[in-house]
Parts: sequence; C-alpha cells; structure tokens
Amino acid sequence: MTIPDPGWFEVEQSILDNARRLVADALLLVEHGRHATAFAVAVIALEEVGKIVLRRWRTMDTPLTVRRRSLHLSKQCAVASLLVAARLRPQLHDGDRSRAALGRLVAASAATFLVSAEGDWQLSAEAGLVDRKKQAALYQDEGSVDAMRWNGFMAADALLLVGHCRAALDAVDDFPVMELARSVFEMGAKRRPTMARGSR
Repeated sequence: MTIPDPGWFEVEQSILDNARRLVADALLLVEHGRHATAFAVAVIALEEVGKIVLRRWRTMDTPLTVRRRSLHLSKQCAVASLLVAARLRPQLHDGDRSRAALGRLVAASAATFLVSAEGDWQLSAEAGLVDRKKQAALYQDEGSVDAMRWNGFMAADALLLVGHCRAALDAVDDFPVMELARSVFEMGAKRRPTMARGSR
C-alpha cells in the first residue's frame, strides 16, 4: 500500500468523522419522524465511507479493473462490496490472498451472499435503486408519479442503512476484508443491473 502524501491520514480522518456525524444526524431525524431525510442522510454517510474504500483501493499495488457510471454509484457499490466481504471474512485464510484466489472465493460464495441481506443491498446499489431512492427522499420531480414519495419512507428504511454504515465503519480498517471487497466490487460490476431484486 502506497500513501500518496503526508496529509492522507488527516483527510481520511475528516471523512470518517463526517460519516459518523451523518449517522448521528440520521438517527436524530428518525427520532423526529423525518424518515425520508434520515434515509437520504444515511445514504450520504455510506457514500462517505465508500469514498474511503475507493481511496484505499487506489493505493493498492494493482489498480481496479472496472469503472462504474457515476461516482455516487461507485461509492455505494464499494460499501455494499465491503459489507459482503465482511460477511465472507470467516472464509478467508492467511495463505494465498492473490487477486486470483480472492476472485475464486467470491465466485464460489456468490450463491450464498447474493441471498443475504448484504448481497441483496449490493444488487440494489449496483442497479442504481439506492441512489434513486435517495433522490426520491429529497426531490419531487415532474413525471415521477410512480416513484416513491418522501412520505412513503419508514424509520426502518433509514435504520437499515445506519446499520450498514456502522458495519462498514467497523470493516474499513480490516485489510484482508478490503482486499476481498475489491474482488466483490469487480465481480459485481460485471453483472447486469437488472439482477437487482429490491431497493433495500
């Protein structure tokens, strides 16, 4: 891992502190019944963690082999991949952690994690459903009759993402999980977005 400049850690700490602040704000909003705004703030908190994940992946010896269509989507999918990788953590061994070996583990475990809560959320992020739901929580546009409206959000929607964000904050310093998450991210980018099954 190569650290680009001396201020790297200060920037990271600032981003992580902001993610934690946003999580606390989301919880305050839930307590006051502002569920749609709480959901949007929780997504932004996740995106802050995703920013850290992408930054750290860029310092690894081998660059990412895929690109996604938007930075917001990239950050959301990075966190989703981290959550899936954390779930697979018990299957990691101290031996071969080459990209090929990690890719084989991800492929072998795909059937298991895709039916998990983490895998379901990953598929939704990849399809852009999480981002569209965030937009619906904040904006009401012309022609969005079929879209979820701000008053259709529940506390559980925001609290699920708060839980995801806390789990991601716990996992972001686990280097083997970060390596595995990159393999999950790369595999996910090759799937078709229409695989998503929901917006959780």
